[in-house]
Amino acid sequence: MTRVSVSICLILLLHPQPVTAELSQFEIQFIQGALGTDSVVFGATTSRGKVLGCTLIYRAPALDHVYKGGQPISIVGNIAISSVNGAMVPSLKIVLNDFVTVLPSVVTGPDTPEFAYLESVDGQNIAQSVIDQTESDTPGSLFGVLKTDDQFLRLFESMMLSEKVFVVFNRRGGQLDMKVPLDLTVVESRYDTSSQKNARRRDSSETRKFANCVGQFNK
Repeated sequence: MTRVSVSICLILLLHPQPVTAELSQFEIQFIQGALGTDSVVFGATTSRGKVLGCTLIYRAPALDHVYKGGQPISIVGNIAISSVNGAMVPSLKIVLNDFVTVLPSVVTGPDTPEFAYLESVDGQNIAQSVIDQTESDTPGSLFGVLKTDDQFLRLFESMMLSEKVFVVFNRRGGQLDMKVPLDLTVVESRYDTSSQKNARRRDSSETRKFANCVGQFNK
């Protein structure tokens, strides 16, 4: 197994695009070992120094046992809170890509979800807080605007205290929800060839930046 082929497989998993590639058994194990939160990073939108938006950008491979018989998928996107005319407006973006494994090949491609929301580790969800959801210009993506209601505020508090949350979606024509857990403390991942798993670096820096950013809206 070469360093180049490991890099190619990592790119397939975390930066998916329509492609077909031959897989060795080691590469199959690599995909399985990379499952879980890959990274969560903070980003801010500003104008002339004024904060307009606060974002947690996530990336997480998973296995879809609800719709795809345990085939690997990748979700990327963001959880954001923006300031619009003095009001806080939350939003959720998800970009879904499938990895359809037909050994010894794997084919990847985008599949836009029909509906998506967040759920806390204690079971609170904001499905009823979704105002509108539309496809964006990114293939496989769905962008939703949320209410800043009591449900969202409870979920936000739980998410910040536990530093965990579920991104939940269902596919077009499907009724069941697929949950992907996010560990908001994972700021970076690197594949360890000896353990055949992602070595994750964890700290609370990105969630603290996000919380501090949102706190500036009230100043």
